[in-house]
Amino acid sequence: MTKKIKIDFVSDAVCPWCAIGYTRLKQAISELDLQDKVTVAWQPFFLNPDIAPEGENIYDYGTRKYGRTKQEGDANRANITKLGQEAGFTFNFTDESRVVNTTDTHTLLDYAKDSGKQTELKEQLFNTFFTDQKDISDRNVLAQLAQKVGISITDLSDVLDNPKTQHRIAEKVSSWHTLGISVVPTLIFNNEVLVNGSRTVEAYKQILTELV
Repeated sequence: MTKKIKIDFVSDAVCPWCAIGYTRLKQAISELDLQDKVTVAWQPFFLNPDIAPEGENIYDYGTRKYGRTKQEGDANRANITKLGQEAGFTFNFTDESRVVNTTDTHTLLDYAKDSGKQTELKEQLFNTFFTDQKDISDRNVLAQLAQKVGISITDLSDVLDNPKTQHRIAEKVSSWHTLGISVVPTLIFNNEVLVNGSRTVEAYKQILTELV
């Protein structure tokens, strides 16, 4: 009998490597026909905990955080776009692309757990941010996404401004740092196999095969 596999997927919605990693993981699960045997729990991580509420232009962000020139930034995004295309995910970076604050996205993802809509919401966040180039820190955008995946919310502000939820997320992020997790994506399979970074489809298939 095939065992259930739980994957804790530590990520941030503005992390392109997380989008690529998840797309590859999803392909690996499909190719092994394990859709009913794998559960994915989306775990919070802040790539940019101190970013301003209005976000930051992608070039300014790259220069400030990584010391990249415009040419280096363009080359990096061209590589990400190519790898995304190969995996089946579309990145549509422009000169006006922004890195945004993800506090509300993590709060909404936390809320989505009870309705079993986390993965659908995460996919929509990736697509909305990277493919559609929309601002996922905008609460109107988040309201539309919640409705799109079937999450019932009477008052979005009550959900997103809930201090207990925010505290729980902060504690969870702190716990990942305590475990030495400093990069995303990080995947933890069955609380025992920890994998940093976006791996290939074949690498994910090998890990999954060893766990079933």
